[in-house]
Amino acid sequence: MKRIMVAALAAVAAGAVWAAEEVVKASSFGWSAEDATKCLQAALNSRAKVVRVDRQNSAWIISRTIHLRSDQEVVFEDGVVVQAKRGCFKGITDSLFRAKHTTNTVMRGEGKAVLRM
Repeated sequence: MKRIMVAALAAVAAGAVWAAEEVVKASSFGWSAEDATKCLQAALNSRAKVVRVDRQNSAWIISRTIHLRSDQEVVFEDGVVVQAKRGCFKGITDSLFRAKHTTNTVMRGEGKAVLRM
């Protein structure tokens, strides 16, 4: 009986870990003025319904392509700048964001948001 109870509690706890939040701020996954790539990708990987890329003291510097997810909205707040790290994107088909094999993916800017290569 004790084993069944422990297994049931473990299953419930695991389900809670995988439950996605409705809205997250990208900066809650960290932020770095030198390279914020991992932070932004982690926010998208959280599978939140909405990821708000919030304004920081300087640009969100990205060193490699950020992969978007299905069933997610990415909102760039007013004044946000997402910028390619100098020297990191050298190919003619390189991009800041990629939405390969995704559905129901939205990127939306509020006010004056800038995506700069």
